[in-house]
Amino acid sequence: MQVRLFVWALSVAIRAICTENKEQVALQARTLLLDDTTYFVGALGTVKNDATALVAYEYFAPCFDSNDKSTSNPGDLLLLALPASEQWRLALRPNTTATLAVASSPDMNTVDVRHGHMSPAGRLHWPEYRPKWRRGMASKGRMTMYGHMHPVTNSESIDALSNCFVAHHPDAAAWVPGSPQSPHIAKWVRFSPAKIRYVGGFGDEHFIGSVDMDLYRSVEPGLNEHRAPGLYMQTA
Repeated sequence: MQVRLFVWALSVAIRAICTENKEQVALQARTLLLDDTTYFVGALGTVKNDATALVAYEYFAPCFDSNDKSTSNPGDLLLLALPASEQWRLALRPNTTATLAVASSPDMNTVDVRHGHMSPAGRLHWPEYRPKWRRGMASKGRMTMYGHMHPVTNSESIDALSNCFVAHHPDAAAWVPGSPQSPHIAKWVRFSPAKIRYVGGFGDEHFIGSVDMDLYRSVEPGLNEHRAPGLYMQTA
């Protein structure tokens, strides 16, 4: 009983220390999907009929985020499915929930912009007082998204989406649908997250928990010093 009370008190203390509100958390989650230090690669997870988990790394691209406020899929991701892969055959089954995990760069030399300082010359760097153990993967943002795959059927938007995906992954031009170089059938799919578990880093600094999906869909991705002081994405 004492242990449970201690854990509860600790969780309350952590929530009190963490000053990020729900909108900031949703903003960080959306912005992580635009951060090129992820290389736009995520771990796609599915479950086989025998309940065995299957995880493989896949390219994604945030091609449904734009300045067009009329888009009906903000926060969804474009993926290139190759049904020759067991991973994709499972993920494309009707009524199947897939997961896609995305994480910030684990490289300690890659500065977390939430804690970085900008030099007079415009270079982002770690503050000297921040210890090395707070510069690695464990201190940075990552999330697991739970959702469904939907075929992209709008022929009018396929060319634009294809160009967007190839802009993020130039090598993928060799196996996009219709490419004469591809030995396999390929399909464009839209991953639509319905639930997101977000770990902002260490709990004494950042939020850990579920993202408000309404806010996730409505926020404008991209952090800057004007909208969130001290919490911005590097743009150059």
